[in-house]
Parts: sequence; C-alpha cells; structure tokens
Amino acid sequence: MPTATNCRVRNFLARHSFGLGLAVVWSALTIAAVVSWRKWPDLIVDFGLQLYIPWRLADGAVLYRDLFYMAGGPLSQYFHAALFKIFGTSFATLICSNLLITVGLVSLIYLRFRRVTDTVTGTLLAVAVVIGFAFAAYSSGGNYNYLAPYSHEMLHGLTLGILTLALLTHDPCKNNRTTLLGAGFATGLVALTKPDIFLALMLTLLFFFGLAWRVNRQPVRSRLAASVIFIGAGLAPLIGFFLFFLSTESWQESLRLEFFGWRPLFIAGVVQNPFYQQCLGLDMPLLHVQQMARQFLVCGLVVGGYAALFKWLKTQPSVWRLPASGLAISPLLMAAANFNWVGCGAALPLLSVTAIIILTHEYFKERNTPKNLFPLLWTVFGLLLLAKQGLFPRIGHTGFALAMPAFVSAVYLLGWALPRHLEVRYQVPQRPLRYGALAALLIALTNLADTSRHFYAAKQLAVGTGADQIIATGPAVNFIEARTMNLALDWIKTNLAPTNTLAALPQGVLLNYLARRPNSTPCLDWNPTMLATFGATNMLARLQKNPPDYIALVEWPTYEFGVGYFGTPNYGGEVMTWIEQHYQTAVLFGSEPLRNGLFGIKILKHQAVDLP
Repeated sequence: MPTATNCRVRNFLARHSFGLGLAVVWSALTIAAVVSWRKWPDLIVDFGLQLYIPWRLADGAVLYRDLFYMAGGPLSQYFHAALFKIFGTSFATLICSNLLITVGLVSLIYLRFRRVTDTVTGTLLAVAVVIGFAFAAYSSGGNYNYLAPYSHEMLHGLTLGILTLALLTHDPCKNNRTTLLGAGFATGLVALTKPDIFLALMLTLLFFFGLAWRVNRQPVRSRLAASVIFIGAGLAPLIGFFLFFLSTESWQESLRLEFFGWRPLFIAGVVQNPFYQQCLGLDMPLLHVQQMARQFLVCGLVVGGYAALFKWLKTQPSVWRLPASGLAISPLLMAAANFNWVGCGAALPLLSVTAIIILTHEYFKERNTPKNLFPLLWTVFGLLLLAKQGLFPRIGHTGFALAMPAFVSAVYLLGWALPRHLEVRYQVPQRPLRYGALAALLIALTNLADTSRHFYAAKQLAVGTGADQIIATGPAVNFIEARTMNLALDWIKTNLAPTNTLAALPQGVLLNYLARRPNSTPCLDWNPTMLATFGATNMLARLQKNPPDYIALVEWPTYEFGVGYFGTPNYGGEVMTWIEQHYQTAVLFGSEPLRNGLFGIKILKHQAVDLP
C-alpha cells in the first residue's frame, strides 16, 4: 500500500517532470562541454577554414571570389563574419555561438519529443544527441561535433531544418501565418547552407504538404494562400544575399556566388573521387549491404523474441512476472555492454523505413489530432539525410549531423512507437519492451561517452593563446603535430612582419589564422577536391599572379583520395615545381613534410623577400 511519503514524491515528480527532464539534459550538456572544452577541432584539416574565412570576410573579402570555398553556401561564413565584427575575431566567439545553437537544438528536441512521448523518453532522446553527436569524438582527430564542425553549414543547415519541421507541426490543423512565415524563412536559410540538407528538407516538405492536403479539408483558396506565404518567406533570404553580392558584382556573378555551394554536385572529379566513393560505401557495396541487413535482422529478431516472451508472461501469475521479465532482459543488457556502438549505424535506414510505415498508419488513424506528425516528418528527414552516406550509414564521421535524426528516430521507434503499436495490435505489454530498449540505450550512451572521453583525455597541449586557444593531443601520446604547430607559430610571429603574406599547402590554413597573417591568394586548401572544383591550372595561376611572401609546406597524407603526396606528378606536381623555382627554405620544424608520413612544417621564403 503506498505511503504518504511515496505519494508526495510521485506528486512532486509529476508536477515538476518537465523542469527535471530539462535539467538532466542541460546537466549532460554542461558536463560534456567541460570534459571536451576547446578539444573539438582538428589542427590541420578543414577547421582552420572555419576561422580564417570569416576573419577575412569581416575585413571586406568576398566569398568564392577572394576566398575559394566549396563546403556549402554563404550563410554560415557571413554569419560568423558578422559575429567577428560585433564580438571580436576569436575561436571563443564561435564557441559561444555554437554552444547557444546546441543548447537550443537539444532543448527543442526535448520539448517536441516529450510532447509525443513522456518525460523519460524525451530526456533520453535529447541526452543521446548530446553524448552521441554534439560532443562526440570517435577518432583522434576532430571536426565531427557541434562545437567545431568541419563545416558549419552542416550544423546550421541541420538546426534550421529541424526548426522548420517544428514550426510546421506546431499546430498542423491551422494555417498559422506566423509559423508559416518562420518555417518558410528558415527553409530559405537552409538553401544557403548545404545542398544535400536542403534537398532532404524539400522532399520532407513535399511529403508534409501532400499529407496536409489529403487530410485537411480547408478551402483551396486557404491552402494556396498558405503556400504563397511559405514560398514568399523562403525567397526572402535568397533575395537578401543576391542583393548583398550585387553591391559589388554583376547580377550574373551575384547569382553564381550565391549558389556556388551547389557546384561540386555537378563535377565528376568530385563525385568519383575515391574518398567520396568510400564515404558512400561504394568501394565495398556488398559488404555494407550485408551489414545493413544483418543489423536490422538481429534487431527484428530481438524485438520479436521479447515481444513473444512478454506476451506469454502476461498470462502467467503476477507474483513472478516482474522478476522473470528482469531476468529475461539481462542477456540483452549484457550484449549491449559488449557491442561496438560506434558501428551501430548500419541498421538506421531500415529502422527509419519501419518507423515511417508505423507512424504514417497512426497518422491517418488520428487525423483529428495528428500527434505523430512531428516524429513522422523527423523520420522522413532523417532517412533522406542518410542518403548522403549512401550504403555506409554511420554515426561517426559525417554522421555527427547526417545520422543524428535517424538515430533519434530509431530510439523513438524501439523505445516508444513500436511497443505501443505491438500492444494495440497484438496485445504485447509495452512497458517491458520500452524499459528494455531504454536500458539498452543507457548502456549505449555510456559506451559512447567513454569512447569520447578516451580521445578527449589524450588532448592536453595548448595551441594558440587566449581566446584562440585549442587543446590538442598532448604529451601522453604522439603530440608532434601540436608541438610543431606551436614552434612554427612562434617563428612566424617573430620573423614575419604583420604585412607579410603566408600560404599553407596543401593544408594548414589554421597557421594563417592563429598568426593573423593573410594568404595573398584565394587558394586556401589544395586537396584534390578543391583542385577539381576550382581547376588546378586556375589555382596555380592565382598563386603565380599574387605569390605569397612565405609558403608553409605542411605534412598531410592523401591516401584517402587515392593519390600520392602533394607535389607528385598526378597531384600538385606543377605547383611544387614552381614553388621550388621561386622559393628557398627558411626553416624546418619536425620532419621533411610530404615525404614519408612523419609530421613536419617547412617554411619557404620567396626569393624577392628579405628575412627580417
């Protein structure tokens, strides 16, 4: 018999469940931020662009014209340039911005999923995003997290896309003009981030409007008015950026610059690159398909087996039903404790399809109160985002953004929607299925958190100072990159005048940013994809036209791209020949770069420049 104390506790939890759940989510986010503080970027690859480009834009440069960039549209870089102008140029400025976006995103996920589930499930879903994606580290590098992403267009596009879905499903039975304006404007902003995220969102919106037109019985005139409002709001940011570019360029060039982020999709040299073939799983298609089928089959057998068991236990005496259920779940939890959760993404596409089938069925059943609309659209969006990963869906690498919605959908399916569906249709008790799935999720999150903690613990050495400080791999393991970067930075700051220019090849623009020495050319990254996008001949011509005073050759292995080191005949050979003819060695830190895989930075001085 419940005691008065137990009743008071239950009443307190019921009254304050929303706040308690949100407190748990924010606490997890705070702990993750503290553990990983300033350890998020990669020193050599990609992230330097995310600092260097907005710094130069804030000084008046024009994206794509003065700074070659192919990771996405103009929104993110100009947004950060505005932040740098207002709050000062620093890594700390980006940290604050990304923290606020991350807090807003996980809070929105908690709010919307709590509305369609309960506090426990909504809390665990949001915590899963924090641990498994926002602050994740599944390798010794960086860049695949929300605080220092290799492409901020990924983070901004994902967040704006989710915001669009949340606004449209806020009150789907009404054409609320405010939410339509907000959703349309957010969609227009997504078009200025990543093309693949925008395409996924547009297909999701087509699915949504198809459902709405079929279920809602509003007059055609009202529907057309809603469409006009949505489309008009979506065009506003596109027109705004066009007018911005038009202030310095012709209208043809303004259009080209606004949509330059779409260019790589139509370049065969980019799409057929071995690196992208591997990212899509096209290097070993049969293996990836087998992994998909195997993980999904195992998942289906586990759910089916436990559903049959719990349905049978329902007919047994209640006195031993609970201990029997707990004993039955224990093998599942032991298996979860020994599973490699970093490799759990293979089943996500098929789990998403399953969720879409169940949620669509439920949506048409409850058309007067479409409670399942938001998770349905979320799942469709997540499945479409997985298309960018092809046959190799994963939560690591680009999965930090592309696989997050599908992962949340899988947890929602197994921990909420599927157990309820089985109870209604087959009289399977939902509680033991739900509790088993959520217990397995807790084990998975513990495993993923421990993996990230392991990689973050190895980062103990500071590179840069003050608000630009980055914590990189420290003395406990191989820390040669961080130490060599510090030596090179000290030399640059001591020996180069503030007016001297510097180019880092083939990677390493973070040197420019931390030393505050600009590149005299628009060529900031010399990886094979950039050469295919902007043209190797064009990039060499830009280098010859405005040669930098100094060049830093930075070690960077290119095995992922299927080419030799930069400077070999089939990759940058002409560029290296020209450099050798016009530059001489000033100083070498570490090993000779671009030779044998040992890290080093060699700084070369133009023959027309005198060393101070």
